[in-house]
Amino acid sequence: MRAIPVALLAALIAWLIAHLALDHYLLAQGKIDLGRVQRGDSRIAFEFDQARDLISGGAEAVGGIRVEQGVLRGELTEGHANLRLNLRGLQLDAGRFSRLRARIEVDAPAALALIFDESGRLEQLARQIELHPGWNELDLDLAATAWTPNRGGEPQRWGGASARVAEFRLYLAGPAGLRFGLDYLRFQSARPADASPAVQWIDASTARARLRQGAPLGAAADAPLGVLLDVYGDTPERALVLRDQVRAIDAEALFWPAWRGAPKLALSGPAGTPIDWSPDWIGVALYALLALLIRWRTRDLTPASARVDLIVGYAPLLAMSLGLGLAEQPPPATMAWLAAALAFQISGLRVDGSHFLGAASSWTSTLRVSGLAALALAAVALTQSHWLPPGAQRVALYVPFVALQQLVLLGFLWPRAQMLLPRQARALAAALFALAHAPNFALMLLSLLAAWWWLGLFQRHRAWLPILVSHYLLGLLAITCLPPDLLYSAELGLRYFQVQ
Repeated sequence: MRAIPVALLAALIAWLIAHLALDHYLLAQGKIDLGRVQRGDSRIAFEFDQARDLISGGAEAVGGIRVEQGVLRGELTEGHANLRLNLRGLQLDAGRFSRLRARIEVDAPAALALIFDESGRLEQLARQIELHPGWNELDLDLAATAWTPNRGGEPQRWGGASARVAEFRLYLAGPAGLRFGLDYLRFQSARPADASPAVQWIDASTARARLRQGAPLGAAADAPLGVLLDVYGDTPERALVLRDQVRAIDAEALFWPAWRGAPKLALSGPAGTPIDWSPDWIGVALYALLALLIRWRTRDLTPASARVDLIVGYAPLLAMSLGLGLAEQPPPATMAWLAAALAFQISGLRVDGSHFLGAASSWTSTLRVSGLAALALAAVALTQSHWLPPGAQRVALYVPFVALQQLVLLGFLWPRAQMLLPRQARALAAALFALAHAPNFALMLLSLLAAWWWLGLFQRHRAWLPILVSHYLLGLLAITCLPPDLLYSAELGLRYFQVQ
């Protein structure tokens, strides 16, 4: 019976972590977006500090694509490059944003064609600009001249008939071997910043009702829209799904915690950042040296060494997830710190007395409960009319992730939890494993329950492969069967709010 209050307490802690993180993220991102509205900038902008600003992270007929000091660089291998900007599935409102500012460097005279497509149409409307060697500072009125269809026909206005840009490309032409650099590209409003209309704020229930009815989300089409999300009265998953539904219609929409009240532009204060921290290379190097020293000097697993191992090896993972330190594109130093922490854990695995294949009894026990869990997930998929199998790439990449997670759970956390709290070792190891999935509320709960069950199986049978197979199949099935308002994504840290 003690398991029930412990489980309820763990769920409450997960709920608090998830909602506090969502509140922090909305506040920080909201301030950034309020500053953007004040400046008249679109949120569809490209600083080119990551290759993912281009679709597929690269470009056609470009060699040596890389990021150097915040500039995306490459060379034309065949005298031309087709650079498709990654709008993340959003549509740019050409009526609101008709000014383009960009900074582009070439080492020889070149021609740049700006090309856009409307949503659902592939007419490739283009406008050409000549570039001179060196840096070119572009400040263009996109609505000032007509855009010519590549396939011929009558010139059209910026944005076309729909005034919605679904794809934007840069077609760069010059001598073979031409080197180029992209510093930034920003869409802006043509009107002065002080003439921008005030943000229209609506609550989450109003937004949902208007989405169901197919009604306009805002009263004025040219005014920025803001949605007040009920952070503590709803699940984070439902709040994030609503955000995505609104953005699919209005990519410029702002979001803010409802309990804080609608913000004023003049009172927005300095823009924060959703990322609390990122270690520098000196910090990573000092951590790696400390980890090497501890692993070199530690031989036996004692309560003291178990405590040190958890602090040094597992605390960085908790800090990155709980502190929102894992962004969509983490800095290299952050990834190096994560790799060093995982290497420290793997080097301290304790697998004595365990078996890889397992006896028939271990497979029977594992498959029995796995089958019940699979039936429950399938029932949810049936009642919710949701079935979205992962792609082949994700299916393949999930194998090493499952192996790594089980090595951490069964080989690192479990032996140290047994050393520190023998009677509550299972609960401690499962809780630490779940916390590493913060602030993803649904994933923390699922990980807590699954880890509790896997640890029980491992304690009885000491078999690895049945648990690995169970984790792999149930993980993929959960992603397939659970709709986004139940499981928004399988991401953690800041990525949970950025990637579905």
